[in-house]
Amino acid sequence: MSRIKETIYNIARNSAKKILTNNLGKVVEDEEKLICYVDKRKVIKEKYSYKIACFGISETTKEFAETFNLNKPICYIIDGINLKRHQAYIFGYNNCEIIIKHCNFGMNLILRNSGKCTLDNINITTGIGFLSLSANELVIKNMEKEQIEIFGSNHNIEFDADDKLNIIDCNLGNEKYNISLKTTNELNIINSNITGNNVSCEAKKINADEKSTLLAADKVNLKTDDFNPINIIASSIVYKGEEVKTERKPVLFKKIKDPLTLRRIELIEILKRLRSKCEDINSSKALNYKESLNNQSFVRTLKYDE
Repeated sequence: MSRIKETIYNIARNSAKKILTNNLGKVVEDEEKLICYVDKRKVIKEKYSYKIACFGISETTKEFAETFNLNKPICYIIDGINLKRHQAYIFGYNNCEIIIKHCNFGMNLILRNSGKCTLDNINITTGIGFLSLSANELVIKNMEKEQIEIFGSNHNIEFDADDKLNIIDCNLGNEKYNISLKTTNELNIINSNITGNNVSCEAKKINADEKSTLLAADKVNLKTDDFNPINIIASSIVYKGEEVKTERKPVLFKKIKDPLTLRRIELIEILKRLRSKCEDINSSKALNYKESLNNQSFVRTLKYDE
């Protein structure tokens, strides 16, 4: 390739990088991916909100990307952006990666990404009563309780992942909030405390290390088929619909795998149900007897007493 053709090709290639990354900022290329550093000046501002739309390589842009040898994963880094007076919408399409760090969102954040998304040391305030963030793979890291503030009547936080949800080095929530951690496959809680009025964890598998704790003023609800021992402090624990009262005493909640222990627990549960049924029958009989006495005439009752 001649020097002139090479120069024209490189100019066109740099323009292609901007087109593929929605012209959101400076693009750095390495052997594995394109990294776009989002510039606040490139963010779309509407009357009451900011919108950041991030795109990966799609079927419609694949041929264009291959023309310039740019058919690579795309990662967007949103670093140090302050959006205090407007609601922020961040969307990711076509399996791109988004990293959001050291940012302030003062009027709510709405996040949806079909790829991986990492939230690292950010501040979110919302006045609509709930916060909902979702991605195919969602990572929440280096967050403290005061970094998420919710004003309103509901106080709900929902982190939702299609594949995997990771909570790393965090202290999230307080006893006013209801917190839902939901993923299809794997929930990992590492060196983190999750605090709420009600805390719900739903995943095919839950991995919580020994430095992590789930704390709830009311209930911790575990919806899972498999989990390792979890430190829990709550008024009660619900596992697969069965509630266990714990009176807010620290519990290391374990999955029982020993067959003999399982049979003993099943027997205890059967005996509990039988006792409850007997108590209901006795109560019913006592009530019926009391009603029969009340229905007897005054004279008949006196005769019976004599």
